[in-house]
Amino acid sequence: AKLTVQQIHADWSDKFWNGAGSALKMISRADNNVDMYAYVSESSASFVRRATKKQVIVMNNLAPVKSVVKRSKGDKVVFGAFTRMTAEKGLKNYQAFRERVLELGINAEFKVFTSGDAPDGWEYNEPIRDIRTVFSGVDYVVSLADTESFGYTIAEANSCGIPCIIKRCNSTKEFFSDK
Repeated sequence: AKLTVQQIHADWSDKFWNGAGSALKMISRADNNVDMYAYVSESSASFVRRATKKQVIVMNNLAPVKSVVKRSKGDKVVFGAFTRMTAEKGLKNYQAFRERVLELGINAEFKVFTSGDAPDGWEYNEPIRDIRTVFSGVDYVVSLADTESFGYTIAEANSCGIPCIIKRCNSTKEFFSDK
């Protein structure tokens, strides 16, 4: 049996669907060629469900731990963090994450936008007022604090179609279920 799944990322629509000018055009062009759609958020999936009779599933931006990330917009996968790199914000988690990515052999860059210091291996960038302006250069947003009152970075990234790698703690549970 063959099952065709179409995962749509808005920033790649011009490459995959010949310059479709809107999400509705993109869906209508894809509809004859796919069996189901896989979306990165419930909000985008609910939009698509109104435009197709095909099955629509939500992936919640999660990839299996041992999979090789192939979504890079350039030669390297770019991971971006928008936080202070301190013990209270999960510094050890960010260091362990970087070590694991390199251990898996993923060709990657690690950028942090912070008012503090950048740990070894993370490129320092000044904090910016509107993180959406740098999302075009980031493949995944990383938010690994041990505690989070509300993950604004996660919400902004997801609203712009950028997948997040998170630690499941207090408020991040509101963004993603265990599924």
